[in-house]
Amino acid sequence: MANLNLRERVIETTIAYVSAHADGGATNFAHVQQEVTRGKAGALEETALTGGRMLSLEWRPRTGTKLNDCDIRVKLIAPTPTPDGKLEDDAVRHVLVDADGFVLVLDADPAAEAANRRAVSTIHEALSRREGKPSPVVVQVNQRGETALLLPMESLDVHADWPQLLACSGKGEGVMETLQRAVDVVVESMQKPKDGEPKTVRPLDDKARTRPRVEGNPLLSALRQILETTVSERVDTLEKQLLSRLERANAPDPTIPTKLAAIEARLGRIEAAATAQARSNTTQLEDLAARIKRVEPEIVRAETVAEGRTRLLATQLEEVTTRMKRGELENTRRICELQEAIGQLGKQLDAELAIHVGELQAAVTQQTKLLEASTARRVTALQDSVTQQGKQREADGARQMAELQESLGLLTQRLDGSIAHRLDVVHESVSLQLEKLDASLTVHASDLETSMTILGKRTDGVADATRAAVESLADELKKKKSWFG
Repeated sequence: MANLNLRERVIETTIAYVSAHADGGATNFAHVQQEVTRGKAGALEETALTGGRMLSLEWRPRTGTKLNDCDIRVKLIAPTPTPDGKLEDDAVRHVLVDADGFVLVLDADPAAEAANRRAVSTIHEALSRREGKPSPVVVQVNQRGETALLLPMESLDVHADWPQLLACSGKGEGVMETLQRAVDVVVESMQKPKDGEPKTVRPLDDKARTRPRVEGNPLLSALRQILETTVSERVDTLEKQLLSRLERANAPDPTIPTKLAAIEARLGRIEAAATAQARSNTTQLEDLAARIKRVEPEIVRAETVAEGRTRLLATQLEEVTTRMKRGELENTRRICELQEAIGQLGKQLDAELAIHVGELQAAVTQQTKLLEASTARRVTALQDSVTQQGKQREADGARQMAELQESLGLLTQRLDGSIAHRLDVVHESVSLQLEKLDASLTVHASDLETSMTILGKRTDGVADATRAAVESLADELKKKKSWFG
């Protein structure tokens, strides 16, 4: 049910999302939170239900949607089952009973026909239990690919007067358009009278003619409209309950007149209470209108003061502009004088700079000459020093060379004597070794000849034995005729 927040001048309404799939509401709410340019969304909240949960999200459009100069605040709800659970019908009815509008989210995939039918059936059941004006329904058809698929709306029992929009909730396309359309139809429904109820204008009595009218104030008009709608819906609900009870009575009951009288008395009391409440509300509205009327002179005075201040500011602005123009002329004159002074100062600086440059060049020339003379003297002294040091080094080198040659001669003599002595010792040693080698070779040659003689004798004996064996074998073979043909 819609509520009016007088303090914030906001009308609060509720829109329920009924989806063919479990994640339909959560997907739509996620894109609503991301679209910050279209509206301001709060935090996503969850409430536990039997077999699932209810998702809720506060959302306010940025601009454009108002009712009687009051902003609209929308509470989006979506009953969602858990992956391993199933929402009970009573829980769904309890959630959807107070919805001011519905968004039916269908899937264009032909395989989702059964899920679509369940979602449509839930909408029809919620509308049948709705008392008073029927809540508007907007249909969001989610597409799977690039090609738009059409659903058989008549076979799904989707009413032709329900607005239909194509969307792709996975990509976020069409989600905000569907929500804005739902808000628009809910606002239109709140402004229209109930079906079959004509707009009547009651004549005003003398007392009502003298009362301050509240139609000029949008906030009071919205409040009166909501109060009248609430009272009318309550009376219609009682009438429907009475008619349903009478229709369920199959047999005549003698107590019916008594019950009807009691019901009529109760209706009278309710109507009297509603009238009293309406009068109380009207009195409050009148008090509020009187307060507004009392505040109007203060507003007029404030506007007069603001207008006077505006004129004063305009006058001060003109004076400041005039002063600025005068200041610009004075600044121009001062700039010209400053430019002339800068020119003269530049000329003086050029003359002084030329004088200083000449003096500096003369000083540099004199210092250059002094430096050249000093350098020449130092170079001459350095050359003399180098020449003297060269002669001294040549003399030292000749003396050291003579000493070195003398040392080398002595060393050569010593080395020649040592080498000759060592050669004699080596020659004697080699002679002794050769003699020993000749004697050893002579002994070994004699031993070798003896060994050869013994070996020759042994070889001759073996040859004779072999020859005798061969001859004896040949004799035996000759004896056997079978070997020789």
